[in-house]
Amino acid sequence: MKNFLRIFGVITLVMVIGFFMAACDAFGGNGDDDDDEVITGKLTIVGFDFDEDNKYIMADAWLEGVYYFAAAEYEDGDITLGEIKNKVVALSVWENKGAEPELYSGSAEITFNVYLFSSETALDDGDDADETMKVTIKFKRGIGIGEVEEIPAP
Repeated sequence: MKNFLRIFGVITLVMVIGFFMAACDAFGGNGDDDDDEVITGKLTIVGFDFDEDNKYIMADAWLEGVYYFAAAEYEDGDITLGEIKNKVVALSVWENKGAEPELYSGSAEITFNVYLFSSETALDDGDDADETMKVTIKFKRGIGIGEVEEIPAP
């Protein structure tokens, strides 16, 4: 009888462990999912010193022969300007090393020129920037935040 109870206890324990392992896999708790979203190429710019909420923005930079640009979206050569809301804008950052730009995932310090527009369609309309500023970002694994700076007058 003691042997039967021991075997029954071991079988029950194995079943409980197996159940919990299956539950973890079903809810993605194993950490091995290929579908995990990798967040790279994100830039947040703060410190815009004006009260208008209808400003649109993009930024770009050259560093060691590589072109970087930041915008709300980029698809098939079309850039969508980011919108400043509550004196903050969140953009995606791409690096163009070759034929097709890719989201930036590196860790470097990059100084961007920031271009402000009054219209969301300014790039499509061929309009020049209303104002130019700059921001220096220290990226870590493709993510950075920085405060915009005025460009001093010559």
